[in-house]
Amino acid sequence: MATFTTVRNLTVVVWTLYPIVWILAPTGLGLLLPDTQVLVLTYLDLVSKVGFVVVAVGGLQSVRSLESARITAESAD
Repeated sequence: MATFTTVRNLTVVVWTLYPIVWILAPTGLGLLLPDTQVLVLTYLDLVSKVGFVVVAVGGLQSVRSLESARITAESAD
């Protein structure tokens, strides 16, 4: 459950930043330079995708360790 919550929160926060960047970019208020917009969007892409995978793989390792413990406990019975 903790993995789901972490992935959910990461997704909500990062995806909320995309429209904010769009509003600040030249397509919106024009407060960001086009190069800055590209850098920020690239960074958001990396954080959202790589962060998601890191958290998901960490959660998978937790599931595997729980499964190993369950198998060990069943073998002991």
